[in-house]
Amino acid sequence: MAGIRPDKKAAAMALCSILSEIDTGRYVSPSELTVGRYATTWLATKRLSPSTMAMYRRYVRLHIEPNIGTMPLQDVRPSTLAALYRKLEESGRCAKGHTGEPLSLNTVLKVHVLIGAILQSAVDDQLIALNPARHPRANPPTARQVRAAKPEMLPWTRMELRAFLRSSGQDESDHLRYAWVVAGYSGVRRGELLGLRWSDVDMANSTISVRRARVEVRELGEESQVVEGLTKSGRARVAGLGTESITLHDVSSCLGSSVRPERVNEAYTESYRSAYERYREACERLV
Repeated sequence: MAGIRPDKKAAAMALCSILSEIDTGRYVSPSELTVGRYATTWLATKRLSPSTMAMYRRYVRLHIEPNIGTMPLQDVRPSTLAALYRKLEESGRCAKGHTGEPLSLNTVLKVHVLIGAILQSAVDDQLIALNPARHPRANPPTARQVRAAKPEMLPWTRMELRAFLRSSGQDESDHLRYAWVVAGYSGVRRGELLGLRWSDVDMANSTISVRRARVEVRELGEESQVVEGLTKSGRARVAGLGTESITLHDVSSCLGSSVRPERVNEAYTESYRSAYERYREACERLV
């Protein structure tokens, strides 16, 4: 192509590049659509549980929108994401009283997974040619790094559990004291405990069937709501109660005031909101 002026030569090269991208199915038309606008559209099309949707919206609002929300999708590079993740790790927390503190590696990884899903959808919509979140240079925290950063779990011994249950059982103002017995000897999660029904209890074999969980979902500017869904694993399971410790009275006291239709919302909402705080206070009394 000797003799062609530089501007014509550059145009010819650009044309060849575009034709090649069209032939390989990688061509995308120029667009100024931003990450924030596309993320909002993407969320509106998803079929997710209320708790997952609330989490995704929170991540977009707190971590994606303020940092790369105004950036055109086509300008996002692996280095853009790597810089975002490092920033979040250093000062990404937004919780009241903790603003500017480091964001946990676990949460940073979840933000990365969400960004990856959004950008992959943009690829599928032919808005970008490649997903920069899938490039090694995006460099999010690895699952191994997340596990290493988590504090070591030190479960109670049998004697420590008995001491805790004895302590909480003596506090008649704690209306959840029987729930701690069921949770302590069955190992169910908090949401699973709140989702128990009488039909799940088999006292003859000292077992409970864990089929569902109840969790509180909060959205910014909206009233919180308690929703019922699958367990964390998505599968039902049977948990033993421990014949030496669980009695029918314990289970009936745990379930009795919660399963009556007229008190379902009130009882479950109150129980969920206060469960962790009461659990922590009882642990402090034990220490």
